[in-house]
Amino acid sequence: MNAPALKIEPITIDAFLALLDRCPETERWELVDGFVVRMMAGGTGRHAAIWVNFASALRAAARKRGCWALPDMLLRHSEVDDTTVAPDVLVRCGPESKNSERVIDDPVVVVEVLSPSTMAYDRATKFTFYQSIPSIAHIVLAYQDERRVEVWTRGPANDDGTTDWSYTALTHPADVVALPALDFAMTVADVYDGVTLPEPGTPATEAATA
Repeated sequence: MNAPALKIEPITIDAFLALLDRCPETERWELVDGFVVRMMAGGTGRHAAIWVNFASALRAAARKRGCWALPDMLLRHSEVDDTTVAPDVLVRCGPESKNSERVIDDPVVVVEVLSPSTMAYDRATKFTFYQSIPSIAHIVLAYQDERRVEVWTRGPANDDGTTDWSYTALTHPADVVALPALDFAMTVADVYDGVTLPEPGTPATEAATA
């Protein structure tokens, strides 16, 4: 579960990275509007299975295009110095970076596997931040307690410089998660391969203990 932001003065990304150097590698932290937020570490078996399915498929598609699928990498906006967050998986293309690769600012795809405890944060704060990054063509949200994948695709730029996003919700096993920017496609069945989901109308907590 997300902890409240630490009660400190706002800091920059560089200061945040220095702070991470002093934290155990098992801890997950993000920086939002200059404030450090501790994230849930570990996760459920469902979360892990969906993450592995997506990461494996994205890696194969990315390598064919000279791109990289990277898990849990920090992501920033090139013009923002007080926010950096970590999607479950991101894909970036182009020449391999020569720096420490701790923070990425030019991904093409980001994927979040939603957990009940983090869904509001992922769908609001992080989602809005992802939309602000010009290089991102697709945002994918995969639910872990129901068979549902949402794909947001950036459209062409408007005359005023803004962009619109198209939205698709995929719930049938035969539905295809298509990411044209990466020439990527996988079925919803493949996303949830090996994942036991509650029957429709059954509370997830009840199904988990049955």
